[in-house]
Amino acid sequence: MCSKIQTFTLPLILTQLLQLLVGQLTLMIAVNKSVNTIAGITTVQGFLYALAGILGAVALAFNILGSEAVGAKDEARYQALIKSSLILNLIVGLVSGVIVVLGGHLLLALIYGFSGQLLNVATWYLVIQAPYILLILMTFLMTNLLKMQKKTQWILYVSVLTMGLNLGLNLLFVRCLSWGIIGASLASTSTLLFSVLSYGFVLRQSIAVALTSRVSVIGEILHKSFPLVSQEMLEGVILSVVFEALMARLGVRTLALYAICAQAIAFVKMPTLMYGNAVTIFLAESKGSGRDKQDLPSILGITLMSASIFYLVGVVLFSLFGRVYANLFVSQALAAQFQTAFRSVAALTVFSISYEVLKYSLQALGEASRVLKLTFIVNSVACLIMVSCQLLNLSSFTFLYLVNGFALLLLSLRFGWQLHLKMGGVN
Repeated sequence: MCSKIQTFTLPLILTQLLQLLVGQLTLMIAVNKSVNTIAGITTVQGFLYALAGILGAVALAFNILGSEAVGAKDEARYQALIKSSLILNLIVGLVSGVIVVLGGHLLLALIYGFSGQLLNVATWYLVIQAPYILLILMTFLMTNLLKMQKKTQWILYVSVLTMGLNLGLNLLFVRCLSWGIIGASLASTSTLLFSVLSYGFVLRQSIAVALTSRVSVIGEILHKSFPLVSQEMLEGVILSVVFEALMARLGVRTLALYAICAQAIAFVKMPTLMYGNAVTIFLAESKGSGRDKQDLPSILGITLMSASIFYLVGVVLFSLFGRVYANLFVSQALAAQFQTAFRSVAALTVFSISYEVLKYSLQALGEASRVLKLTFIVNSVACLIMVSCQLLNLSSFTFLYLVNGFALLLLSLRFGWQLHLKMGGVN
């Protein structure tokens, strides 16, 4: 089991690592050490990532249902799931793009409190990124297909091509043509489109077969998606949009410091999310074949241990070289604050490892509704505390992360207990 999980996950980690590295290079090119630009771009990216995570729960539902079908060797159902997911992604992506174009300016002004130059910069970036949701949903679906087919090496190959394209377009649009944030947004959108077309070419035979299916399981996917979408809404809205909105109200410099820390933490947490992907695929397949209780302990042990090792290595590297890293994006004065801030953030975010792996495990085992209820209770309380302290002028950079970290700890403990009961056969 260990070799299977590592063979599946390590190409994904390498892919994501390369994507993050190129993302940092393109961000460095785009912001040119401007506090307003980095605050605007990273905030909009955070919002879009949160929105994609919420709507991408349809892809996660497909991941679980598709893996169960693979485990049960039900080819007809597997093809119907692919076709239905394609239709849902198209509808959701188009509607989301229209909403972003029509309401982007108002959203940035009301939720994040942006104004003046920062509001204009962020609005332009958001509007050009309108196709993002449709393209990212298609990317989610196609990479999930490759994961279920155990062909994760293709994800690496396509990612290398798209990363080179992204870097080249940023240099052309931002540095050579001096299009600034508009050029950065155009480069990002063009790269995503190329990525979708590339995955579509690799999977052309699978997609063609699926489109001939006369069976529709859209209703089943939506039913499976509901608790997953609600779960992502809680995480995306409370722990991303609300969190960043409160951080933005602490000042542009604090928001810029948060942006750099968030970029660094994305590196550190990335392997955890990839092992979460492995948990979903392998555990759902085990459930489909009736071996979930036998396989659960080894899957959990391997993924938790592996994710923890990667997290520790990442924290050590950023602790040693963090100031050099931060100085690539912001002034030396702000970069000097980064290492202290990062260590605090890393320590307070450590329970994201257990939270993510245990959450994916429960969802793969059909406990998405229970996960949703627990997350709603804990995150609602966390949100209430953060907003109340902000209104009382008691909030700070460290305080927001402290509340977030405590919420992750509580949820990890509760998820772990629920899995313990399930492993023991107790309902």
